[in-house]
Amino acid sequence: MKDNRTRRVLALLLTFALCLCTPIAQAETAQATAESEALPAEQTEVQAEVRIEVETAGNSSVSYPVVSGLADESIQGRLNAAIETGLSLANARLLLERVRAAGGEPEGQATLTMETAVYRAGNVLSMAVSRTGEQADGGIGHSVTALVFDLATGDPVALDALFADPEAAYAHMEAVLQEELGESMNAYTDNASVLPMPRDNYALDALGLTVYYAPSQYTTVSGQAGAFHFYYYELEPYLSELGQALAAREEDGQDAAAAIREAVAQGAFPNWIEGVRLGEPIGAYLDAYTLAADPDYTLESRVYLFSEPQLRGLSLETWLYAECAEEEAPVTAIRASRIDLFGLRPGVTTLAECEQLLGTPDGRTLRDADDAYNMMLEEGESLFYLSGGYSLEVHADAQGVVSCLILYDDARTA
Repeated sequence: MKDNRTRRVLALLLTFALCLCTPIAQAETAQATAESEALPAEQTEVQAEVRIEVETAGNSSVSYPVVSGLADESIQGRLNAAIETGLSLANARLLLERVRAAGGEPEGQATLTMETAVYRAGNVLSMAVSRTGEQADGGIGHSVTALVFDLATGDPVALDALFADPEAAYAHMEAVLQEELGESMNAYTDNASVLPMPRDNYALDALGLTVYYAPSQYTTVSGQAGAFHFYYYELEPYLSELGQALAAREEDGQDAAAAIREAVAQGAFPNWIEGVRLGEPIGAYLDAYTLAADPDYTLESRVYLFSEPQLRGLSLETWLYAECAEEEAPVTAIRASRIDLFGLRPGVTTLAECEQLLGTPDGRTLRDADDAYNMMLEEGESLFYLSGGYSLEVHADAQGVVSCLILYDDARTA
């Protein structure tokens, strides 16, 4: 009897303990579930179409992106409403109506021109809309409005999200701005304050990001709103997980040495500015881009620099004395002081690393101060690699860090 009573007491105690533990376990399970749901899951790419709509009146035209095909129509609606508001499309349409009411515009004149460029990487949608002519505030000039969205949520993507430590990244970016633009711009225009750098008006492309200035802060000599482009590799130490994902490129896994030699053989930098190629008439690029200044000269070439932000660090060369019209002269060299050529990066890669990557050069030369000056380079050493009848000069400064890549239309070893 005593044993039976003992067993019954133990059973009651065990049941009581289980009753106490069950709510605790349920609460812990619910908390764990809630925490799990709160963790950021890796997003799958959403289905969406982005098309460019164009509305015209007289000589004026307005283009803007429209998002369609999203499964969540509420997100799609919010996105398109944000685009409408951000680009002041209601104002733009009023201007078009005014042109129609006036019966058009004089030949060659346009009240408003809006041009749109879009870029998508995964679920990140970026757009930059250039507005020339009458602005939303009634003034006349040029501005660029850039917007970046997450297609999965419909929310804007702040510039902060691209960096693990935004303030450290901005300090670095502003140091670059000050070094490359700085006070020199004040000699050309009243609106040339490059600092502080805009943080709320930026756009993305396959190579990096561009920050756009308000015209009241920075306007170029040609009357364009100021802008500055950064390669992802220039910001690599500061990138967040999102920034690193945006910076990832399809060619990252390929044979870099073979890709570089193939690029030389083709007379172009294929992962850089599309369409820039040796042998093409310089006039094609003079029509497409804006000259930053009158052509400069080396001992053998005329050198053209352009003001578009994506062309920072680019120059194209033609014959010094052309036996044809200037615009018909072929591009004889392409030089880049900023480029990510399959991992070959000015300012980052050393000459020793270049030689380790590409092997023994076909030629090498030391450029003293006079020789370097005559070639618009700095004192240092150059390696030459031949491929397909063209050559690549990899020039390094006195410290052995690559500072410039030059692609030539002939086979040279010194």
